[in-house]
Amino acid sequence: MAKVSWHNEDGVLQTVDVDDLPTSGDPVEWADVFKPVRISPKALDSASRIVPVEVWFKYGLYTWLRQAAEHVFKHLPANKKEGVLGAKDGRPGLRFTFSYDHQGPVLESVKL
Repeated sequence: MAKVSWHNEDGVLQTVDVDDLPTSGDPVEWADVFKPVRISPKALDSASRIVPVEVWFKYGLYTWLRQAAEHVFKHLPANKKEGVLGAKDGRPGLRFTFSYDHQGPVLESVKL
């Protein structure tokens, strides 16, 4: 397991596991905002039950979802973590929820 070490205010060396460090779910660096969106297993599972097969059959579910997530994420304001795809004429669209981890943006969930 990876560990992080640092000297505290008193000059004492402290060590903690990387997994124990708190995360905010926000980008760590500005460049993280421009990395490709990764798909979480939870989002893939939700999409497989929500999105009709006819929509993604030609491309495959993962490829379709990744392209849709990239499209929604590209149009999100920097301070937002949710976006909608396909909402028009009073129809609800798919709600995409994003977060960030150490590798960039992650699609966390897909809901109606």
